[in-house]
Amino acid sequence: MNDGQAAGQPQQRDLDYVRLARTALPLLRFMVSGYKQIDLAAFEEDPRRLAGPVSIQRQIESIESAVKLSEAELGHMAAAFIRASCEELIWLRYLYTLRRDDARTLLLKLSLNDSGRSVQALRDYAGTDAMVGMGWPSALLGDLDALVEGNRNDLKAIAKELGWPGPKPNLQWLADSVGKGNFYAYLYAATSRANHFSAAEVFRRLWFESRTGPISVGHPAHRSYLTNFACDTLLRICMMTLADLTPQMEFEPEAEGDLQAAEEMAMKFAAVSTELQALGKVPIIRPEEFNLLQGPIPD
Repeated sequence: MNDGQAAGQPQQRDLDYVRLARTALPLLRFMVSGYKQIDLAAFEEDPRRLAGPVSIQRQIESIESAVKLSEAELGHMAAAFIRASCEELIWLRYLYTLRRDDARTLLLKLSLNDSGRSVQALRDYAGTDAMVGMGWPSALLGDLDALVEGNRNDLKAIAKELGWPGPKPNLQWLADSVGKGNFYAYLYAATSRANHFSAAEVFRRLWFESRTGPISVGHPAHRSYLTNFACDTLLRICMMTLADLTPQMEFEPEAEGDLQAAEEMAMKFAAVSTELQALGKVPIIRPEEFNLLQGPIPD
């Protein structure tokens, strides 16, 4: 694993990834403090300058949510946040491989496509009359299908120009194109199952100690393990995204103009990164989880 070696199983229950994620939060906020000054002119020149800070902010909020959920003994639910963070890392890295004008056009067309489909979904579910009652212009709703179809055709032309395998590239193709193919394939198994129905996830939550003992749903060891996995993975992805964006955004963090404070924060951030690598990467699955499928543990 290029982004950190897997932590050994005997250590897994003793490592406190939640503590490290909590420590990293104020440092991450400080590191991205220079992103806040984004004006309309900068956005129009290069929308990536807004896509980057929005994604980083959302990733930081995901880490904070994971920490707060862990305090309520619900940190295992934070695994559902990983998918979006992973896709942001890949998409942003891809966007910065494109020429600025191409990236600008692509981002705007993708935004229009996603927004148009959402409006169509609401119309198909609630009906045109209900949407007009919500304040949607009737003229827009009347032209909606043609607008969405026209934008979709624009995306097909962009896809052909950029050499995509289809009208919209799948994430594996994007990941391969930016050198993150193995990383995405590795995380896909965990992130997909956390967001959709999965028979494997049903069995992963069932733990037992003996042939005659009761089956536990939501065993503390498993919940703690998934909490560590979520905090570890979310933090790593955020740090990778930040590392990618820092040279592109051309900013340097400041602490109210205090260079010494900035240097101290940078040292603390480096220490967190070093400790994270030393802890080891939490793997997506544990061998103990297969006991139910292989048969009960002998008495």
